[in-house]
Amino acid sequence: MNVKCLYSPQDTPYKYAIPGWLRPGMAFYVQGVVSGQTFVMNFLTNEESGDDIAFHLRHELNALTCCNSFRHGRWEKQEHTSEYKLSEGSAFDIFIVIKTEGYEVYLNGKRCYLFKHRMSLEKVNALKIDKDVIINTVGVVKNWTTSTFNKELNSGISRTKLSDIQYDIPHPVSSPSKAYSGPIPGGLRAGVALFFQGVVASDCDCFEINLHTGANNQDIAFHFNPRMDSVVLNSYTMGKWDDQIDRPGGPFVRGGAFDIIMFVNPENYEVIVNGLKYCTFDHRIPVDEVTTLTIWGEVFMNNFSIIELTLRREASLYVVNLLVPSCFLSLLDLCSFILPPQNMDRSAFKMTLILGYTVFLIITNDFLPNSVYPTPLINVFFSLSLGLMVASLLETMLIVNLSNFPNKYPKVPRWVHVLILDFLGRLLFISHKCPDAQVEVVLNSYAKGNPDITAMMFSHTGENEGMEGSAVVNELKKVAQDLLTIRLRVEEHLRPKQAEIEWNLIANVIDRFLFLIYILFVIASYITIIVLWSSS
Repeated sequence: MNVKCLYSPQDTPYKYAIPGWLRPGMAFYVQGVVSGQTFVMNFLTNEESGDDIAFHLRHELNALTCCNSFRHGRWEKQEHTSEYKLSEGSAFDIFIVIKTEGYEVYLNGKRCYLFKHRMSLEKVNALKIDKDVIINTVGVVKNWTTSTFNKELNSGISRTKLSDIQYDIPHPVSSPSKAYSGPIPGGLRAGVALFFQGVVASDCDCFEINLHTGANNQDIAFHFNPRMDSVVLNSYTMGKWDDQIDRPGGPFVRGGAFDIIMFVNPENYEVIVNGLKYCTFDHRIPVDEVTTLTIWGEVFMNNFSIIELTLRREASLYVVNLLVPSCFLSLLDLCSFILPPQNMDRSAFKMTLILGYTVFLIITNDFLPNSVYPTPLINVFFSLSLGLMVASLLETMLIVNLSNFPNKYPKVPRWVHVLILDFLGRLLFISHKCPDAQVEVVLNSYAKGNPDITAMMFSHTGENEGMEGSAVVNELKKVAQDLLTIRLRVEEHLRPKQAEIEWNLIANVIDRFLFLIYILFVIASYITIIVLWSSS
């Protein structure tokens, strides 16, 4: 809300001390009910000679509204506004906007008059409301230019435009002597609002609005029961009342006009009274079971209607502020698959993207409008995008572990081998056959050019028969045999084990599989966006 509520219902006169002084751009909001012939609003100054009135607004029934100022003990030149009459018992709202040129008055959504300044704004320090009026709300709008009220009034539609309710409506929906009970066409559902306009009887103690699950007054999904000292909220199931909710006080007064809007949200009923949010009531019975409305009690219900709510937002705003940044971050995450999976930079890059995407979602939370749908499509898109980013990060961490430390893992289980290597590997055209790892141990440069040095040594034994008895030759043969044994042992140690090779293959299959899923998601998202854009 753009208005700060300063006042709850009580008898007039009412006086509010303005902190500091008046400033251009401020606005005062007053909502109430006409209870007699005259009501006045005065902006007071605090002069040594007494309280002067910088702006005096007086409304009389069946007469023009007049504006004036009071200085040094006498009234100055009176000005009359354009004709706009209120009747006794009718609800109203007034905005008085403080501008550099004067006080601009809006009555029930229509610009009524501009009263030019006659005294300095710095001298005005109080607002007083008096005479025959029941005031429900007094509030201050700190910045009128940026407020939703200003945009609403400039659009020509007031939220209390239909609040001018008379006692003498010939055919009210219900009255103290005639209750109302009727079906709700199509039943209730999320996105529907019920609108009521009426006048509280002068001798009223209470009245009720009930939403029933059947025409025979079966269960009551929502029992709204205004009384003069409180409002009761409840439900009625299986022949007994449920836990009651009492709200002390309330906006309803004897002889006062009102309008009520009941929004049906997916999780609750939201009640707006005279343009201000009053309460919410969580669903206790499914909304789609509600088929009947009843109104009874000491109230004149002059109007009842069903409003279908459709919340839409400009497609260009979605694309520029929401979809383009999200798609850009998803593409960056997709491109990160180009980096080698064993590289730790890939994990760091993905963690940075997830952090950025989380900040983006927090910022865009204020851009998302309310929706009557439990899971809007754009929320599904954001959730899937974030889920894929997290999955790709976890997959990268797994691949780094499998690639760099494969010897930590036991032999690949049979079901993993069948599911990933046999099934997914063939699906992704990755050969699941483990290549024979060739490991060559080079002892010296001469051995590199002569791969079988031991055989060469023993090929010359015939030429050196005369030396066989020599102890040196025997020692050399032993050294050669020991070197050959060492070489075989080293080759066996350095040759990758079958389990290590299979775990590396599994890492490659998982990486390519997630990459393929990511590509399919991006393509499907872009196609959906284009289709929705074209049909909007």
